[in-house]
Amino acid sequence: MEDYVTLSTFIAKHNISNEKYLDSYKKLFYNMDVAMKNLHNTGYYVKDFNINSILVSDSRVYYKNIDKLYYDDRDYLINKNIYYLSSMAIGIYNECLQFIRPDNKASMKENFSYFSSLIPKDMISYYNGIINNNATVYLSDYVDAYNKRINISDVSSSSVNNKYTSEKDKVLVKSTEYGKLFSEMNASAFAMIYIFPAIIFLMAILIPILIIINR
Repeated sequence: MEDYVTLSTFIAKHNISNEKYLDSYKKLFYNMDVAMKNLHNTGYYVKDFNINSILVSDSRVYYKNIDKLYYDDRDYLINKNIYYLSSMAIGIYNECLQFIRPDNKASMKENFSYFSSLIPKDMISYYNGIINNNATVYLSDYVDAYNKRINISDVSSSSVNNKYTSEKDKVLVKSTEYGKLFSEMNASAFAMIYIFPAIIFLMAILIPILIIINR
């Protein structure tokens, strides 16, 4: 039997501001999501995310407060669980969990740009999708797809023969909801890398011309 501690105890022993614990928290939230997803798949949901009623170990998470997941409320409760777990993670990353109010979605959206500064960069797109777009995507599915995407990208970049595999994976990923989160992340990166320098280049040409015309 693994040694479990409450999430409250885990947080007290792992200072999130200490960078050496960052991977531990990413693993924790992944395991919390897996445990929650398993509950959903077996017909249950998490009633509350009180840090004193969640038990964690190195590889497992146990939720004390669960209830039956009925068909009529299934989609709503699954979405709510994912949203609440994401809100909890954001609160822990920002060391302000006591001030996080998941029910106030407007406030969560308004403050997301502030919260995102302390969220791991490779997780920002995921939490943005959950908070701002109300996506119903499990963190574990997102991380698994993200890692698969990175691995395929590495393989395809080293061999032209893998181009077909890479394109096939791209289509499959974009057809899913977490694929949309990847697309948003890539679109932002494209804008930063290509569009902004182009605008600056055009301004460098146009400004001297306008100065000459106005003389």
